Amino acid sequence: MDDLEFHTRAHSNPFDEDPDFRHALTGREDRLRLLNELQQLDHSIRQINRQIAVPARLKHKLAPPDSRSWLGRRAFAFAASLVLVAGFVFSTMQYRPSASELALHDAMLEHVYNEAPRYEQVTAPISWLEVETVLADAGVSLHQPEGDETLIITFAKVCGLGGTSRGAHLVTMGKNGPVSVILVRSTPIGRSLDVKDTRFQGRIVPSNDGNMAVIGEKAEELQRLEQIISSNVEWSI
Repeated sequence: MDDLEFHTRAHSNPFDEDPDFRHALTGREDRLRLLNELQQLDHSIRQINRQIAVPARLKHKLAPPDSRSWLGRRAFAFAASLVLVAGFVFSTMQYRPSASELALHDAMLEHVYNEAPRYEQVTAPISWLEVETVLADAGVSLHQPEGDETLIITFAKVCGLGGTSRGAHLVTMGKNGPVSVILVRSTPIGRSLDVKDTRFQGRIVPSNDGNMAVIGEKAEELQRLEQIISSNVEWSI
């Protein structure tokens, strides 16, 4: 099978299981790499498609009339697919973290690794006064939520994150282990940035006058804690 036929069939159906198509992959790392990329793209598009909620009025406008021919309906479906693909590609290419944002990501993750031996065996809560002292030293204020959202802090320390950045590093207990909250008064990043690591996961979220990171173990649920911190932090004290 020549490259033209292979590329045509791969783009048409990256999950083609025909023997001749699979045989065309033998000894061809470039074809295997292309097929893997197309399968990942197909998976991403399917995920996006499942998450998109089309308003009823727009769905009615876009829906092809029943009188349209089978070929016309297939053409409409193909055009709609192209729109989804274009939207996906544009959204993924539109924003790329800057060098300074990636440096902040790496500095926060490195700090969590460095501090983990100091806090991962500690489960006793510290006083909120001690927490407030650390926060004030970092130029941040955090209101203690009430009721079910009360924060139990087991570790609090002012941390340096490279350069002149100083932040407050707090630790609370999650369901799967300690969860770090890092609050840094610095230029807000362009948009939320996922923390990518083999052990930890989380997000760095920009706010009015700084950035907040919530980082925990891979299986940890962090959304609720992130919302609590975002709702109670003040950057101007």
